Amino acid sequence: MTTFHADFADDLRRTPASGPMAVYANGVVLGAVRALADNYPTIVAMLGDEAFEAAAVDHVRVHPPSDPVLAIYGADFPDWLARFPPLADWPWLGPVARLDRAWTEAHLAPDAPVLTVADLSRAGATAMVRPLRLHPSLRVFLFDWTAPSLWRAHRDGAPGDLVWDRQTEGLAIWRPHDVVRHRPLTPDAHALLVDCGRGRPLAVAMSAAAARGVDASALVSGLVEAGLFTPDPTETP
Repeated sequence: MTTFHADFADDLRRTPASGPMAVYANGVVLGAVRALADNYPTIVAMLGDEAFEAAAVDHVRVHPPSDPVLAIYGADFPDWLARFPPLADWPWLGPVARLDRAWTEAHLAPDAPVLTVADLSRAGATAMVRPLRLHPSLRVFLFDWTAPSLWRAHRDGAPGDLVWDRQTEGLAIWRPHDVVRHRPLTPDAHALLVDCGRGRPLAVAMSAAAARGVDASALVSGLVEAGLFTPDPTETP
């Protein structure tokens, strides 16, 4: 946060309930609350408009915007929401908000080509000694609870029980072309993607998957077909 924004944030916190500055401050707060609603639609759906607005106003007062581009506002909202005392009995809100944030980040991520199965086949043995590059829009998660099911059901009406339960669930959120997508991930798929993200050669990532009893070739093919990777720009066609 710049010095200007820090000073302005302090002004907002000290603003009285009336007066010219209050009118301006209230307008800033309203704009930030609307931005949070746009950036966290699943949380709005879960809480309802009135409860969401009350929580969002509290958040904005503590964490006012530090950037004029409100499309990126609210990066700290999931963690704040998880610690917000009035919603302590709603432990799923923080994890679900993380998925809303991932959707926004995927939407705003740089465009990049998608690695295809044909690309991988042409690379041959060379591909095995290099890491597969994750698509820059990709965000992957593995939860101990059913946050992905709740998020998908509220966001897109995906089928599933609306139950907060202790059950391992993974999710990928990414934008291979013009539309943000999401798909469930098995723990093995999540582990392979994490290995790739850490820069481990494909052969190493596949060996680790095979050691867990997974058909590593089928796993990689499925993830490539889904468009979760991008070609290495240093490789020539």
